[in-house]
Amino acid sequence: MMPRIGRQIPHFEHIELSSVEAVFSGDGCFRYLLSMKFGDTLLDQGRNKTAAVIMKNPSAADEQMADATIRKVETYIYHRLNDVRWLHILNIFAYRATEPEDLNEVFLREGPMKAIGEENDHVIRSTLQECDYVILGWGNTSGIDRALYAERIYRVKQLLKEIPEQKIFCISGKMKTKNPLHGLMWGYDYTMDPAGEYMEMK
Repeated sequence: MMPRIGRQIPHFEHIELSSVEAVFSGDGCFRYLLSMKFGDTLLDQGRNKTAAVIMKNPSAADEQMADATIRKVETYIYHRLNDVRWLHILNIFAYRATEPEDLNEVFLREGPMKAIGEENDHVIRSTLQECDYVILGWGNTSGIDRALYAERIYRVKQLLKEIPEQKIFCISGKMKTKNPLHGLMWGYDYTMDPAGEYMEMK
């Protein structure tokens, strides 16, 4: 069954649209990776780093269009990390669902792998190896089964242990959150800080 996909909006104006690539499952139900490059203007010639953002689950964004979360993340990274040229979007769950409750229904009906995606760990591991920055941004459960969420985060942290800790960051807002602040909630004046306690294995 195809997931319900929400509204699409244009990618951020400084994204080089011809560079945007998405890795989907054959049935289109899972998006494992969304990659893009910021344009090479005179103001941006010093950009040569790569960043990955790990969020909850993908929604409507693809090669042609973004969604609200992707647009927020693209804009934040461009303005706050002025050495980043390439941006990769990963998710702890690869199932495409605008409403996390839909992902939870798939998990309850068909099991955890139908929410996670069979290729997800492989894509996460291989993508992180080439990154200079890894930013955690999966947020709270938003209706997803709490045990599933905790187990999945634990597994992703295991994958993150394979890269240097000094490369791993979170976005800090005005209030402390239990999980790394979700990308949609990033304020443009929020700071990027070492992930610290978010990397503790619980």
